[in-house]
Amino acid sequence: AQLLMGYASEEGLLTARDPKKAVEWFRLSAEQGLAEAQVALGWRYDNGLGVDADDEEAARWYARAADQADTQGQNNLATMFEDGAGVKKDLAAAFALYRSAADRGNRMAQFNLWRFYRDGTAVEKNVAVAVDWLTRSAEQGFGRAALDLGFAYEKGTVVATDLTLAARWYLVAANAGN
Repeated sequence: AQLLMGYASEEGLLTARDPKKAVEWFRLSAEQGLAEAQVALGWRYDNGLGVDADDEEAARWYARAADQADTQGQNNLATMFEDGAGVKKDLAAAFALYRSAADRGNRMAQFNLWRFYRDGTAVEKNVAVAVDWLTRSAEQGFGRAALDLGFAYEKGTVVATDLTLAARWYLVAANAGN
């Protein structure tokens, strides 16, 4: 219920939109161990919504969710390790967290693995594996992945040129708001 109150406060469903009140509700749920609330609270510290931006506090909340195998917490913490935001930059830790979340279907983590394998970041460069992760993400409707996949098929950069597939993936991307 506290988690729902956080979202309701944030969206102004109960009263005027109140990001600070939302943070209070998210914190109550997060402190009780609810991973979704820990991610929501971490995101607010990450973006300075209802609280002052604080990368270290964001990373702490994401880590608590990641410790519970929450895939969004893992993805968000991985991004912080990748960027060195709130934590010491550690590409191997970022890769491991992305991989864990991606293996369990997190489409953002799958997209991030596409980048790591494509570029050889913290892992041996492997274009075939990269395209597989990109395709998995795009198949789940992640717009940025569909856009990249459409571009790849249009230009023949990492796959054989196929304008029909390019158009298909561009349509998925457009329907996702890209």
